[in-house]
Amino acid sequence: MTRCTVELAISTDAGLVWQRATGTVPLSEARAGGDVLARVSTTKAFVASYGATGGGLALTTDSGRTWTSLPDPCRQWQRVDLAAVSNGDLWMICGGPPVLAG
Repeated sequence: MTRCTVELAISTDAGLVWQRATGTVPLSEARAGGDVLARVSTTKAFVASYGATGGGLALTTDSGRTWTSLPDPCRQWQRVDLAAVSNGDLWMICGGPPVLAG
């Protein structure tokens, strides 16, 4: 299986200069007609992909130098959203028609 082309760019000066993170985001190919979502805090970033053929979830805690694939709690759904709530928790909302196994 090939990987999605997903990269993280980071600015530490309010967007004047951007640098690409050096690590490759480990998201599988999929998501025909899908999208990529990210939620970032001061210590970590989550990236999720989703679409009609599946998806993935990845985490970095070192500004994108390394990434970890996480179990995807929404892998059976075509639509996903990530929401950060005030206490630091992250909610993943899953919906739409189920993804058909191929």
